Amino acid sequence: MPVSWLRRAACLGLLGALLALACRVPRQVHPTRQYPDVKLDSREVNAVVVDARPPNNDPTVRQLSLPESFDPTVQARLAALASGVGPPLGVIVTVVAADEEPIVDARGPMTRVRVRLELEMKLRDGLVLRRATTESRSDLPPDEATPEEVAFVLDATAIDAFDRYFADADIINALNRELAAQQARE
Repeated sequence: MPVSWLRRAACLGLLGALLALACRVPRQVHPTRQYPDVKLDSREVNAVVVDARPPNNDPTVRQLSLPESFDPTVQARLAALASGVGPPLGVIVTVVAADEEPIVDARGPMTRVRVRLELEMKLRDGLVLRRATTESRSDLPPDEATPEEVAFVLDATAIDAFDRYFADADIINALNRELAAQQARE
């Protein structure tokens, strides 16, 4: 009888572990922003990512470096926005903030990861069509703020900051109007 009980307990334990694995959801920091069907009236869109932040003087804020995957991800998203027709468009993405800092709010102590980007859209001749700022942030409990988790959250937050601007159909349409107005002047 004891062997049967041990087998049953082992089977139930294994079933519980399998059920827990099956119910796991993938980690997601921000909802995925879908890019609109509208394209930029540009034959190509290229980006340059610039991080020229001065050293941080606040000991409570830790300055973070964007992951190496940020630049190629931004390039791919912008390339997908190009319609293939129109003047080439350049986008300068300047990192204004990529920080980790402790905060206290109604939830209690948290660790905030914040990314703020300045964007400058310009034509090949140097004419600036538009400047904008975009930002995203994520909070996690301090006990979960391991270096690995902060790196994961930083990557998702940086892409979310970028997508908040470029995944907006109204912004793409406004840029298209500005591109058309510029072409009419030429």
